[in-house]
Amino acid sequence: MEPSQSGGGAPDDPWDDLRKRGRRYRTTGVSVPVLLALMSLVGPASWCLAMLVLVAAAAAVIAFFAAAGSYERFRCPRCGGLYFRPGAWSVNPLRKTCAHCGLRKWEPLGDASNAG
Repeated sequence: MEPSQSGGGAPDDPWDDLRKRGRRYRTTGVSVPVLLALMSLVGPASWCLAMLVLVAAAAAVIAFFAAAGSYERFRCPRCGGLYFRPGAWSVNPLRKTCAHCGLRKWEPLGDASNAG
C-alpha cells in the first residue's frame, strides 16, 4: 500500500495539505458571520436558542483562529521553512512564493527541486 493511501505517510502531492488547510480556513471564516447573523434573527424569538447559536458562533471563532494558525504554519515542500512567514512577527497568507526559497505556490515539486 502506498503511503498516501495508508494515511500514515507523506502524500503524493505536497500541496494537498495546503489545500485542506485553506478549505478549513475559508469554511470557518464563512461560518462565523453566518452564525452571528442567525443569532441576530433568532435572538428576540427565543433566549435559549439565541444562547445555543452564540455558543456555536464562539466555537466557530475559536475554530477560525485555529485554522488560520494552521494555514500560516504550512511548511514549504522544498526548503521546509514556514511558507507564509518571512520572520517571527510577520505573516502574509496571500503570498504566492515561499518566503525563504521562492518556490511558487502550486508548482510541481519535481520542477522545483531542479531549481536548487
